Amino acid sequence: MMVAVPIAVITVIGFALGGIYGKSGDFVKIFLPLVDLDKDSLSKSLIEVLKENKSLDLKEVEYEKAYQLVRDENKAAGAIIIPKGFTTSYLDRKPFTVRILTDPAKGMEVMTIKSFVNASAIKLLIKSLPPQLGLSQVEIKEENLTGIKGNISSFDQNVPGFSIMFIMFGMLVGFSEAIFRERDEDHTFQRLLVAPVSKSSILGGKLLARTVIGMVQMLVLFAFGYFAFDISLGNSLSGLFLTILGVAFSASSIGVLVASLSQSREQARSLGTLTILIMSAMGGCWWPLFIEPKWMQKLSHLVMPAWAMDCFFDLMIRGKEIGDVLPFLGGLYLYGIIMLLVGVKLFKFRVE
Repeated sequence: MMVAVPIAVITVIGFALGGIYGKSGDFVKIFLPLVDLDKDSLSKSLIEVLKENKSLDLKEVEYEKAYQLVRDENKAAGAIIIPKGFTTSYLDRKPFTVRILTDPAKGMEVMTIKSFVNASAIKLLIKSLPPQLGLSQVEIKEENLTGIKGNISSFDQNVPGFSIMFIMFGMLVGFSEAIFRERDEDHTFQRLLVAPVSKSSILGGKLLARTVIGMVQMLVLFAFGYFAFDISLGNSLSGLFLTILGVAFSASSIGVLVASLSQSREQARSLGTLTILIMSAMGGCWWPLFIEPKWMQKLSHLVMPAWAMDCFFDLMIRGKEIGDVLPFLGGLYLYGIIMLLVGVKLFKFRVE
């Protein structure tokens, strides 16, 4: 396990970041809807320049569809609107404007889109502006469609992401190690089995205790993030609480499964560490999922953090209510239930 763990983690992270370096055969491409209301020479030239960028998946759509993709479906981090009169402003030597509709929950993608649009506009000016029109300027106006907070910082991604990871360390490793200590060393389990208490009650009590501890720890981390770094907590504190509870429950349930699959405390520690690091990398705890290859993005919801991060982004940054995140919240709890049922099925209360 001392060799297997780093090999597995290196492999997963290498694939996850491979698109950035162009080594995985799947370059990172940002889906970018575009609306051309100008339909004149300069707007068409700008579209052609944008299409030259291999990092953009450009698609011309209608105005209403652009809003829907960014605001309602959250499928695009941003959408470009080339307004009517774009070419005329250029010819009149006036500043010409490009609007970008944005979803701040995908902050890194938004920043990338803005830099690409700015670079493309400058490239267009260099290629096509006559010297006498050199006074023209490009203005980029951003319109926030989903965010409830003006400026999204890295802490709005990192506080929930790293909180999930460290709670998993506390729940998975802590829970599984406690199980081995009480069953194989202190023999607490053997004494409890003599008492008139069912096996499921014994394991359920330990799971409940770990879940409460994990929930309290996560609440403290979020409170720290709010007061120290001004992270957004959204409009639904009840939804946020249910998500935090779901993370603690699912992490504890995975801890039961890890303990069931391990033969010793050392093996549980190694297997737990491997599980946590792979889940964190695949589930978006360390970086936004869009930088991963498409095939890995599709697999991301095979791990618990992806469900939790979807809930946190919708609640904390987009300001949605509980009803809007029920599919993700349901996936988070269902994940925990499945892990718990499998773990209990495989768990051995006595050492053979």
